[in-house]
Amino acid sequence: MLLNLPRRVKLVDVGPRDGLQNEKQPVPAAIKIELVHRLQAAGLKEIEVTSFVSPKWVPQMADNAQVMSGIVRSEGVRYSVLTPNMKGFESALLSKPDEVVVFGAASEAFSQKNINCSIAESMERFAPVVKAARDAGIAVQVGVEEDLVREQLASYLHHRRTGRPLVMLKLAMTIDGFIAAKTGSGGFITGEPARRRVHELRAASDAIVVGAGTVRADDPQLTVRDAPGTSPRRIVLGRAPLDARVHPCTEWSGSLTELLDTLGGEHVLQLMVEGGAKVAASFHQAGLIDRYVFHIAPAIMGGGDAVPAFAGDTAATLADVWRGRTISTQQLGDDVEVVIEPQRSPA
Repeated sequence: MLLNLPRRVKLVDVGPRDGLQNEKQPVPAAIKIELVHRLQAAGLKEIEVTSFVSPKWVPQMADNAQVMSGIVRSEGVRYSVLTPNMKGFESALLSKPDEVVVFGAASEAFSQKNINCSIAESMERFAPVVKAARDAGIAVQVGVEEDLVREQLASYLHHRRTGRPLVMLKLAMTIDGFIAAKTGSGGFITGEPARRRVHELRAASDAIVVGAGTVRADDPQLTVRDAPGTSPRRIVLGRAPLDARVHPCTEWSGSLTELLDTLGGEHVLQLMVEGGAKVAASFHQAGLIDRYVFHIAPAIMGGGDAVPAFAGDTAATLADVWRGRTISTQQLGDDVEVVIEPQRSPA
C-alpha cells in the first residue's frame, strides 16, 4: 500500500447513534437530544443522529422518531440516520433526515453477525433504499473519496480477490535504465529523499523479497529506519550467507507462485520486491507484479554493459514492448518516482 495522505478530512460524529446504541440500558431521548445540541454547538457539521432499525434487535434506538423531532436544527448542519432496509427508510422518511446512511461489511462473518444476512443479500437490500432516498430528494453518500480509499485498501482488496499479496516492485535506476554499474560497486543511484521514500514503502509492506545475489553483493538490511513503522518480514530467494545483515530471514527455494500462495495463506497483504535485475525479470516475465515503483535519478550510466533494470533479452520489436499505465508521479528531491500498473484486459 503506497502512502497517500488525504487533502481534506471530513469529521462525522456517529456517537448519538453508534455510541448510544451499545449502552446496556437505553438512554432517555432527552439526553440524546441534548447530546446532539452540544455536538452542533461545538461546531460539528455532520451528525449521525439515530437508526431506524427494529426495536427487537436494537431497543436502544426505539425512540428514533422522538429524538429526530426533538432536535432544534442548526443551519449548515447535516443530520443523518441509519436505514438498513426499506422498512427502516419508510419510517425515517417522516422524520425528514438530511441524509440516509446504509452500511455493509467486508467479511461474511461480520455481515451475518451485524445485519443478519450475507454481503450479497445486503447489497440487494441497499439498492431500493438508495433509489427511494434519491427519489425523495434525500442525500445518500456514495463514493466519498473513493479513489483514496481504494488506494489505501488496495493490498487488502487484492488479497480478498486473489488470495495472494499485492506485489510491488521497487527499482532505483538511472535515466537510461540501469540499476548498477558493471563492476557492481556500491553506492546509491538516488538521493536521500528517494531513499527515505523507500523506507516508507517498506513500512507499508508486510514482507520484502530480494535475490541471494543482491544479498551477497550489497549486504542490505532491508529494515525500516528512516520512517515510522515496523520492518517487514525479510525473504531471500536462495541461500543468504550466514553473516549477512538480512538475517533473520526466510530462505525460499520454491517457485514464485508457490511463494505468493504461501504468503497469501499467512495473511501477507503486500509483498515488496527490491531486486536485483534477475529477480525483477522473473516476477515481471511471470506476470506477477501488480505495481511498479521506479525511482529515476537524473543520471546517465552510458554504454550498454551496466546492470539493466530487468535481466534477459529485450523485446524483438516495438510491438512486443510491455506497456503499463501511469498511476502517479512525484518529485523526490532531484529524483522522480513513477508508479505504473499493468494494463489489465477487460474482464
